[in-house]
Amino acid sequence: MNKENDPCLIDAAPTKPHRHYLVGDKLTIFGFGIPLIILIFLAALSYQSIQRLREHAGGVEHTQQVQIELEQLMSIYANARIGWRSFLITGNSEYQQKYEAAAQAIQLKIQSLKTLNTDNTRQQTRLSSFSSMVNDDIAAMRDSIKRKAAGTLAQPSNIVDQLNSVKLNSIELTALTQKMKEEEDTLLAIRVGQSEDSANHTKLILIVGNILSLTLLVLAFVCWRQEAQRRWTAEEARSKNEEHFRSVIQSANDAVISANGSGDIIFWNEGAHKIFGYLDQEVLGKPLTLLMPERYHAAHSHGMQRFLTTGEKHVIGKTIELRALKKNGTEFSMEISLAQWQSGGETFFSALIRDITDRKQVEEAALRSEERFRLMVESVVDYAILMLDAEGHIVSWNAGAERIKGYRADEILGQHFSRFYSSEDIEQGKPVYEIAGATANGRFEDEGWRVRKDGTLFWANVIITAIRSADGGLRGFVKVTRDLTERKQAEAKILSLNAGLQTRTTELMAANTDLEAFSYSVAHDLRSPLRKIVGYSTLLTEEHGTQLDPGAHTYLRKVREGALRMADLVDNLLNLAKLGKKELSSQSTSLNTILQSVIEELQSDYNDRQIEWRIGELFIANCDPGLIKQVFANLLLNALKYTRHRELAIIEIGSTVINSERVVFVRDNGIGFDMQYVGKLFKVFERLHGNDRFEGTGIGLATVERIIRKHDGRVWAEGESERGATFFFTLGSFVE
Repeated sequence: MNKENDPCLIDAAPTKPHRHYLVGDKLTIFGFGIPLIILIFLAALSYQSIQRLREHAGGVEHTQQVQIELEQLMSIYANARIGWRSFLITGNSEYQQKYEAAAQAIQLKIQSLKTLNTDNTRQQTRLSSFSSMVNDDIAAMRDSIKRKAAGTLAQPSNIVDQLNSVKLNSIELTALTQKMKEEEDTLLAIRVGQSEDSANHTKLILIVGNILSLTLLVLAFVCWRQEAQRRWTAEEARSKNEEHFRSVIQSANDAVISANGSGDIIFWNEGAHKIFGYLDQEVLGKPLTLLMPERYHAAHSHGMQRFLTTGEKHVIGKTIELRALKKNGTEFSMEISLAQWQSGGETFFSALIRDITDRKQVEEAALRSEERFRLMVESVVDYAILMLDAEGHIVSWNAGAERIKGYRADEILGQHFSRFYSSEDIEQGKPVYEIAGATANGRFEDEGWRVRKDGTLFWANVIITAIRSADGGLRGFVKVTRDLTERKQAEAKILSLNAGLQTRTTELMAANTDLEAFSYSVAHDLRSPLRKIVGYSTLLTEEHGTQLDPGAHTYLRKVREGALRMADLVDNLLNLAKLGKKELSSQSTSLNTILQSVIEELQSDYNDRQIEWRIGELFIANCDPGLIKQVFANLLLNALKYTRHRELAIIEIGSTVINSERVVFVRDNGIGFDMQYVGKLFKVFERLHGNDRFEGTGIGLATVERIIRKHDGRVWAEGESERGATFFFTLGSFVE
């Protein structure tokens, strides 16, 4: 690299000074005339310092006036918005007048600020932008006020929609005002500093000047000799340090770039090459604008000119973020720290630059994630989600919280969350207890009554979660509340219904017990008269049969048959009544074994008929063998009875799986039944065929249904007239 362009070599060590001076030169330099000249010079400096002090004081006062005017301008704009919103909501003409007064005052205030900032083009530009945006807002607000006055915004929903639809520039105005304030703050700091410097400078001149002039004669020669020696030593050390410093800068990963007062690059390290892509020979002597997007060129040139003219240093010594341009034309985010120094009467700058593209991407992703989360939380209406500070004061409020608790955000922010608790809970310290629980355990959950804005109570599920910083410090809490009032009311109603159902069940069980007892008693009491009817009618036939005519014998036979049928009916009723009281004696039982025993018992009674038995593989079930045997007996007797008119009776017993449920079936080719009457099959005394064709009491299938139900199963039938019938049943538990 050319040493002439190296900022580290600017103002390099001078040639070694001469160690001998002429006596005349010493007298000329350090003679008595020097103190007098110094005093005159100090007087002139004092006068100039006083003049600058006055100028700087006036500048400070001017800057403060601009700041006050800016604050008043934003206050008037806020009053205009308040008057506008209040008029749209209430229709009160006083708010419209407040709006109109504020709208007029804004224009006057903007004109006043423009007058105060006639010498500041940036502020003038910002004020013009501010005036344009404010005029747009005023026009939008005035249009909605006219619509309100005309009656087209009568409904609250229309007013809310209008408030949401009018896109105001309040955020941009606030940001623009903040920039103007920041510039005025910078000017104020500079002018206050200059004023203080002038004052201190004047004092220093007056106090120190005289002392300096009196002591200069004695110290000048000694100081000169010491300074000459020190400079000689310092220049030698500086030369060595510059070499070390240059090697450190060249090896740095960050870019180190230096430029002269004209903005041309005079130093370029290896880090700059890695970040920007240029070699040093490609950029040395080129303007700094080479590294900037074109949209920043004019602002850079203007800033450099202003600095060289005014000496303003508002970015020197600060770390700022900017956009930069690589050799390949891509933009990236950089962090830059600027330093400035003088050498040989010329101004130079150095910049330490770091590529922060990755960091900005992470920050932007975090901001997007935070924004998505915020929008999600604000849009939730079924849950009240709010943030509390470490003391329990509310710092955020979503739409769900407003819906559930009734407060608007501006009514509740900053309030303590204990406002949602009853006075009794507050006296008992419940809010404090919940906060303490969340602090100690990280999370607290509770259900209880809470209070809405209108004083009504609602049943709430509340979860409070503590939020801590990376070092474990408590930052606040997240409180999530869900309104469970409807569920609470439903639970209370269910409990009430269950209590009523339990009472009704108890009553039905008692009535059923009484009915079974009554049936058993009636059936038992009928047995004795029936036995007498059968006995006496038999004796009458045997002992006096010769005296009776054939018609009397027919009557006596019908009496005995009726009595015997009645006796069978009584026995069946007794058996049916006993089923209700009988406890199941369940055991693992093979259904095929039970079926085979039933068939063997029935076979002897039907040897004179042609019967084809088709027996399939059944299951092993947990059941009461005696009761299941009765089921098979009733179903097979039923099949045998209704196939008696078939030359060949076919009775099939098997098993299948229907909808993942094991099913046993008994199928015959008998006379069947019409499916429209299937609902009568399993009811007591209900028969689909008369006694003149088929005997029976109408209790057999009812007994089957009762037994299957006791086994937690179900029974049903399918049939077709003259094409047979099939009876199906399931049991609550099959082993395999």
